[in-house]
Amino acid sequence: TSANFAYWGVNARAFSAFGGWQPFLGRLGRRGDVSGVRGLGVTRGFLEAIGVTPERGRAFTPDEYLAGGERVTLVSQTFWVTRVGEEAELSDGVSVWLDENEYVVVGVLPAEFTFPYESESVDLLVPRSLVVEPTDMGANWSAIARVHPDVSNREARAEVAALNVGFASAYPNQMGEGDIGMTVATFGQLYAGSAVRVI
Repeated sequence: TSANFAYWGVNARAFSAFGGWQPFLGRLGRRGDVSGVRGLGVTRGFLEAIGVTPERGRAFTPDEYLAGGERVTLVSQTFWVTRVGEEAELSDGVSVWLDENEYVVVGVLPAEFTFPYESESVDLLVPRSLVVEPTDMGANWSAIARVHPDVSNREARAEVAALNVGFASAYPNQMGEGDIGMTVATFGQLYAGSAVRVI
C-alpha cells in the first residue's frame, strides 16, 4: 500500500536507496499508427536501488518525479534501435507518443538491462509520484531497496524485522495474517528468486 511504502521510505536507515514500481501496458503512437508497449512507472530511488544508469543521456531529475512534472522517459536499447532508430541523437530532441501524451526521451538504458520481476522485457520507464493514502488497502506498488554498503546483512535483517513490527503496530489493518512484510536477500537471490515485497 502507499502507507507501507511511505513508512519504509521515512524510517529505514539500512538502505542506500529505496524505490517502487508499477508495470503498465501502454499505447505507443497516434492517429491510427498505434502499437503496444510495456513499461514501468517508477518512483525516485528505483534506478539507484537496482544499480542502473542510462548508457546514453541522463536519468530522471527529482522534479520529474513530482505530480505534474515534465513528461519524460528512459527507453531500452531495443526500443531505441527498433522504434526510434539507431542513428538518432538525443541532442536532436527525440520524443514518443504514449497513451496520447508526448514524452521526451532523456536517456537510453544499457543493452544488458533486465528486470526479473516482469515476465516480458521492459520497453521504457516513466517517473511517477506516489500519493500516500492511509486508507488505501491495495497492494498496487512493488518496492525494492539496496542495503547500504556500510550495513551488514545481519544489521539490515534486524532493522527490517523491527520495521515490520512497527508498521504492523501503526497500521494493523494493512498487515494480514501470515504477512511477513519486507525481506532481505543478496543480489544473487534477487535476480534468481523472489526478494521483493508487494505493498
